[in-house]
Amino acid sequence: MSLLPFVIFLIWFFIPIPGSSSMANTLNGQHLRVIWQCELIVEDMVPTFQRNKVVDLTLPWTYDHFAFLIPVPDESANINAVIKPFQWPIWLGLGVSIVCVIAILNLIQRYLQYRSVIETPSRSNDNPPTEKIVNKGGTGKQYLYVFGNLLSQGGSCPSKRLPYRRVAGVWTLAAFIFVQAYTSTLFTYVVTPIHHPLINSVYDIINSNDINLLVKEEGFVNILLSTNNETGLYRALRARLDSFPNSRCRFVWDCISLITKESTNVYVDARKYLKDEIINDFRKTGKCNFELAKEEFIGIMTSFALPKNSPYTQSVSQGILELQQIGLVDYWDTWFRPMPPQCDGKPKNGEKRNKLSPLSLKNLTGAFQADLLLPDIYPTYQRNMVIDMTVVWTFDNLACLIPITDETANINAVGKSFQWPIWLGLGISIIFVIAVLNLMQRYLEYRSTYSNLMRNGVRHGHVKKRIAGKQYLYVIGNLLSQGGPCTSKRLPYRLVAGVWTLAAFIFVQAYTSTLFTYVVTPVNKPLINTINDIAEHPDINLMVKTAGTMDRNINSTGMYKKLRERLNSNPNSRCTLVSDCIKLITPGSRNVFVDAKAYLMDSIRAEFKKTGKCNLQIAKEGILTTYGTLVLPKNSPFTKSINQGLLDLIQTGIINYWDLWFRPMPGKCMRNFQSGFKMPEEKHKPHSLKNLSGAFVVVAVGLSLSLLAFLTEMIVSMEPARR
Repeated sequence: MSLLPFVIFLIWFFIPIPGSSSMANTLNGQHLRVIWQCELIVEDMVPTFQRNKVVDLTLPWTYDHFAFLIPVPDESANINAVIKPFQWPIWLGLGVSIVCVIAILNLIQRYLQYRSVIETPSRSNDNPPTEKIVNKGGTGKQYLYVFGNLLSQGGSCPSKRLPYRRVAGVWTLAAFIFVQAYTSTLFTYVVTPIHHPLINSVYDIINSNDINLLVKEEGFVNILLSTNNETGLYRALRARLDSFPNSRCRFVWDCISLITKESTNVYVDARKYLKDEIINDFRKTGKCNFELAKEEFIGIMTSFALPKNSPYTQSVSQGILELQQIGLVDYWDTWFRPMPPQCDGKPKNGEKRNKLSPLSLKNLTGAFQADLLLPDIYPTYQRNMVIDMTVVWTFDNLACLIPITDETANINAVGKSFQWPIWLGLGISIIFVIAVLNLMQRYLEYRSTYSNLMRNGVRHGHVKKRIAGKQYLYVIGNLLSQGGPCTSKRLPYRLVAGVWTLAAFIFVQAYTSTLFTYVVTPVNKPLINTINDIAEHPDINLMVKTAGTMDRNINSTGMYKKLRERLNSNPNSRCTLVSDCIKLITPGSRNVFVDAKAYLMDSIRAEFKKTGKCNLQIAKEGILTTYGTLVLPKNSPFTKSINQGLLDLIQTGIINYWDLWFRPMPGKCMRNFQSGFKMPEEKHKPHSLKNLSGAFVVVAVGLSLSLLAFLTEMIVSMEPARR
C-alpha cells in the first residue's frame, strides 16, 4: 500500500464534505468504502485484551501520557534566597567563628593595655603605684572590625600590637573567602522562579492532604482507579477520590471550572486534552491560568477499531506505521493544536526535521517466521561460520560500575586557584613591596628632618628616624580588597603604592574568578576514573561475569595481564549472576564490576527503585567498544531484509529513542554516568560545610598561631619583671 492513498484517506475523515455537490466525487476508491459502510472507528480507543476479542485493533497511532492540570500560582516572596547559599552547618560555624574572634581580640586588647599601663613608669611620684588607673576601655570596636570585614566594609585595625594584628589578618583572609563563596552563589538563588507549582508529581498528591484530585466520571483514570484492587499508589489515589464529593465530573468543563488560583484542585487526563483546555482558556481570557505538572503519570496509546477479521486491518496498520516513521502524526498534532507561545514554556528553534526514510513491514517479514535470535550476540569469526549475523544494531561500551563515595573535606580549595609558583611569587612580591615602602618612608622622613635642621642652622641636631609600621597593613589590605589610605603623600611613595594597587587588583580578580569552581568541585571523588586505576591500586577488587565479554578478553589475550592476575587472586571475582556482583558493590567497599554500559544503567535504575538513593555510579572512562547483532540460520532468506530494516532504524535514530523510552533513568542519578544528554537541575545545591572547610581551617590555624605568639610575648615580658 502506498502512502498517498492513506494520507488522503485520513484527510477525508478530518475535512467535512457537503452532502450536496455538483462535482463528481473522484475519491470513491476501495478505502472510501470503509467510510460509507462505517467499518472504522476513528477514536482514541485504548487497546485491551477484552476489546481485541470482538474487534480488530490497528497499530497504535498516537502515544501520550496522563498528566496533571494545575493552576498557575501567584508569585511568592523569595525571602529564603539570602540564606540558601550556605547550609546550616556553615552558618553555625560562621557564627561560632565570629564570637571566638571577637572574644580573642577583646581579651588580647585588654591584656595588652593592662600590661602597658603596669610597665609604664609613673611620671609623677606623688601617687603610689597602687593608685595608677589601669585603662581597660577602648575595646568596643572589635565587633565593628569583625563584622565590617565580613560585610566588605573594611576599617582600620584598632591595635598595632603584633598578636592583635595576626588575629585580625587571619580573620580578614577568612572573611574574604566566605564573602566570595557567598556572593558567587547568591545570584542563582535570587533569580530562582518564586512561583512554585502546586505539585510536581503524583506523589505530591498523596503526601499532601489538602490537594483534591479530579477525574472525568467515565474516563480511563476513573475506571482504572475504581476497578483496581491493588495496594500502594492506586489505593491512595482511590482513597483521595472517595474523600472529595466533587472529585468525579460528568463533563470536562465541570472539572476545569474548579481549578482556580486559590484552589488546591488537580485534574488528571491525557496530556493532549489538557493542552486543548489550556489553549481554550487562553483564547477566552488572554492569560495562561493553567499549566501542566512537571512529571507525568502513566503512558497510554490508542488505536483504531475495525470489525473482526476486516480486510482493511493490515492496510490501515501499514499506513499508520509509515505515518509514524516519517513523523507526520506528530506534525499534524502541532499543526492542528498550536500552543500559545506564552503558555508553551519552551524556547523555539528554527531547525527543520530531516525527512526520514519510511520503514516497510516487508523489511521485517523474517521476524514473523520465528527463525530469528534476538539477544545481543557479539559477532565473531567462529560464529559467522555456522550462522547468519545481521548488521550491528546496537553499539555500547564496557564500563566500570563503582559505589558512590562519601564526601571528604575540601580543604585544598582555598589554595588551588593558583599554582605554587604564583603563591611563591606573590609572597616574594609582598615582602619586596613592604621593604621598598619601608625604606622609602624612612629615607624621605630622614631627608625631610635633616633639611629642616639645616634650614634652622642646627648642624649636630638629632635626626629622629620614625619607623613606619603601616606599610604591611596597606600592602596586605589592598590584596584582601580592604583598601585603606596611603600612609605618605610623597610622589615616589605613591608611585610604588599605585603599582601595588593595580597588581593587587589583578591578583584578586584572577583568584576570585577561579575560586568558585574549586569551592563547588564535588568533594566525593570517585573510586576510579579509568581501568588503569584498577591495575595501579592493589586494594581495588575487579569483578566480572563468568563467561562474559570482559572475562573472555582477559583470559584469551595478553593485553590485560595485570587484570588477569587481579581476577585470579580474588576467589569472588567471577559471578555467575550479575546480581551477585552488584550485591558486593556497597558504599565504602573497594569493588568494581565491569559490564556493558546499558546493563550497568539498568542496575543503577533498579538500585534506585529499591533504596530511593543513587548508591552506584559509572566510572568516567569506558574500556572497550562492544556491539551486538541478531542471528538467523545460515543462508536464511530473511537476512538481507532484516539488514535493510535495521539500517533504516539506525538511520532514523529510533533505536536510541527506544532505549531512552524503555530505560528511563531517574533524574537524580543522571549525573552518575557519562551520557550524551543532560537533565536540568531541579534545585541549586547550597555550599556544604565540606566545601568551605578550607576557610575554617585557615581561621583555626591563624588563631592558634596568634595565641602561640601571644603566649610567647607574655613569657618574654615576664623575664624583666622578675629581675
